[in-house]
Amino acid sequence: MTLYPGLGLPLRHYPLEYDPREDHKFYPLGQHAHCCDSHSALLPVREVAMMNIMEQLTDKENWHNLVFNDEIVNEWRKEALEKPNRVYWKQATDKGPDARDWEVRRPRGIVDAVTFDYCVKELRNKASYYVETGIIPTLDASAAIAKSDVLVAVSLRAELQEAFNKLKLDQRSKPNWHPRSNEQVLDLVHPSMYPLVYGRTRVLQDEVVGVTDAIHRWAGKGEPIAKDISNPSRDRWGMASLDSYWSNTYQWLPANVEFMEDGTVKFASYINNLHPQKYPQIYRTIEKLIEAALPTWDQCLSLRLKDGKKNGAGRTGSRFPLQDINDEVAGIWDPSSPQPLDEVDEDDGEDDGRASEDDDEDEGDDEDEDDDEDEDDVEFAEEEEDPAIVEWKETRNPIHPRVPEFEDIEYAQRETARLAHKFKKTGLQVIVKMTSIELTPEKPEFPAGEWDITKEWHVDGQMNEHICATALYCVDSENVAPSSILFCMQTEQGLGGVYESVTNFTCSWLERTHGTSLEDGGTRRQMYGAVQMQEGRLLAFPNVFQHKESSIKLKDPSKPGTRHLISLRLVDPSMRIISTANVPPQQRDWWLGAVLRQPLQSDGSTLANLPPDLVAILEQKNMSGGELPVEILDMVRAHLHNDESFLPMTEEEARKHRAELLQERIEHHTRAWLSWADSAYVL
Repeated sequence: MTLYPGLGLPLRHYPLEYDPREDHKFYPLGQHAHCCDSHSALLPVREVAMMNIMEQLTDKENWHNLVFNDEIVNEWRKEALEKPNRVYWKQATDKGPDARDWEVRRPRGIVDAVTFDYCVKELRNKASYYVETGIIPTLDASAAIAKSDVLVAVSLRAELQEAFNKLKLDQRSKPNWHPRSNEQVLDLVHPSMYPLVYGRTRVLQDEVVGVTDAIHRWAGKGEPIAKDISNPSRDRWGMASLDSYWSNTYQWLPANVEFMEDGTVKFASYINNLHPQKYPQIYRTIEKLIEAALPTWDQCLSLRLKDGKKNGAGRTGSRFPLQDINDEVAGIWDPSSPQPLDEVDEDDGEDDGRASEDDDEDEGDDEDEDDDEDEDDVEFAEEEEDPAIVEWKETRNPIHPRVPEFEDIEYAQRETARLAHKFKKTGLQVIVKMTSIELTPEKPEFPAGEWDITKEWHVDGQMNEHICATALYCVDSENVAPSSILFCMQTEQGLGGVYESVTNFTCSWLERTHGTSLEDGGTRRQMYGAVQMQEGRLLAFPNVFQHKESSIKLKDPSKPGTRHLISLRLVDPSMRIISTANVPPQQRDWWLGAVLRQPLQSDGSTLANLPPDLVAILEQKNMSGGELPVEILDMVRAHLHNDESFLPMTEEEARKHRAELLQERIEHHTRAWLSWADSAYVL
């Protein structure tokens, strides 16, 4: 008998690295600031610039051939070196308005010829892998993103377009607009409708609910799942624990997917909110998309082993060796030492990154404070540094970490580590969402983030879902401009124990070369960059990345536009959760349609007060899949009435739960977002 979090296991069951009793291998999650093994190394701004240069070059048509053309490469080099320094700096430091970093002065010379040459060598390495697999590992350091414009065949894309058109046509009389989306986001299949509701949903301990038999055989079966009423625990300092990152009320329901002998996949249980009997072809189409997405998940997922090590494909760390360098180390500044004041160079013509807009904001405050100086201030003033040293510290430029020698990376995942091999017997669990973005001349832009959880950084799901990776596919994008998804990760609070000699007074070089404030509560957020989302692109990333979407806009504001997106969220296969295999369909109209042979309007009607003998007949027919005589149908219809105690949910109740679930997740992601912003470095 399989046990699940919330059903046989504690709701908050999760393998912890510090618990010696746990022998789990799992895929790291990034739902909050304290998730183990979900952190990035502190990356040099030069490395972030390199990742984004390569990301943008791999968007060029035929890049995998052009990168071997020296003439073309010279043009790319020229463009990269001519790009303003502030562009590269912003990519590495634009952490959002919540970041609490003190201003760090921008250094000069982030990208030079040697840096770009390294990028060319890496791109040639990736080009060979791309020719073999159709996958481009990108923004790859401590974790990686995988993108592909070729893995989804043209024929499959056409099937997906047909699926979207079919669902939109069938739902046209009652469109399901996403809450707070200003009727710009149409939820065709969304996991927030009819979710698992603790204390309400009926569940089965065994995974017996399938696809074709889900409604007529299983709807209404099972027992209500108990709600976790335990109080959040306290840690040894009396602070609230991490329990709040789980929901006591809701969980999205994944569908179970099994691996077939011929290498294909098949749904073993129904997709929540996609009628299994009405849309069998759409089921097969989504199965094909999962097959296409599997290699990208293999590419970007790293398994956390019980010894704390990570096992993943491709690059899993920084290109630059971590060095314990503080401000006193020789050879890290230009100029290397103070000069006589009359020899200090004037401005070299390049912005040194110091603030200018607010330079005069506090002008005049010094006079007011002069009278408040005490003896300590006077003593401090007497110990001020030599003016030449002060000037040198104000004007010196940090010498960026030297680009290492390039070594080829093996991007292919080992066969035994691939999902299809590792979980062949147990299969996978996938949460499916199908969304249509609808723009019009009256509503030409959908603001960043408003249709999902938050405008700010977030990860997918709550801890309940154990989502370890997402695959996002843009089916089509008609009259919609390309948009981007931005990615970042959290860094270690103690910087991984590497920078032991760095203190609050000797961290300027590290701050300026790595684009972060290390003192006074600097935000532990490592920017990775942005990946463009465009028609026909499959994008996969592990759920250790925080991400946010840019605004979506019309190309031609005088015409309407549409973008169709399907997302596949992968539940950590090593942590099986309650799925649609345990939960019979909760849609009341599905069940009534199956029992009565004719679809009825979802009006709250139930069979709760039918005569016992009639109920027995219905249950017998429902279990066997048999059809009811006309006389029985008439009796059923005669007894239908409102009674909310009957199991299957009305659409009205489902919408109520959706609203509460989304509000709960907004609060969850806000809490997580604040925990990321408040997590400061410790030097």
